[in-house]
Amino acid sequence: MSEAESQTYPDIVEHLKMIQNVIDRLARNSFWLRGWNATLAVGWLAFVTRVGATEAPLAYLIPVPFALLFLLDGYYLWQERLFRRLYDHTRQQENADFSMSTAPFRASETYLAAVFSRTTLLFHGALGVLLVLILLTR
Repeated sequence: MSEAESQTYPDIVEHLKMIQNVIDRLARNSFWLRGWNATLAVGWLAFVTRVGATEAPLAYLIPVPFALLFLLDGYYLWQERLFRRLYDHTRQQENADFSMSTAPFRASETYLAAVFSRTTLLFHGALGVLLVLILLTR
């Protein structure tokens, strides 16, 4: 390995660490959003069971924060996928430019594909269907 290559290698490793830190934060945020959505659903279920949906018109507002958390989770998943592509692209480079731009990968990875991916639909979709079924049976 030449002297230039040995100096470049630590730069690439540092750049990859920076990208990995962003990926970790995005995954953690997505995890927390799912937890908040589940907590919201359980709280809503307790509220509807205690008061009843017909006596509490506020019970019908649950889709608003539920949908917002669902869309935000999809956003974090989309960003995580973009940064994973950036990580893969960076690890194949010879020189580290320390770019954190994911713009070149946005054509291949869309926001809607992340929102309606298996992972988001399985969690939020199942939770949403459960909430709707409970609301309709009350």
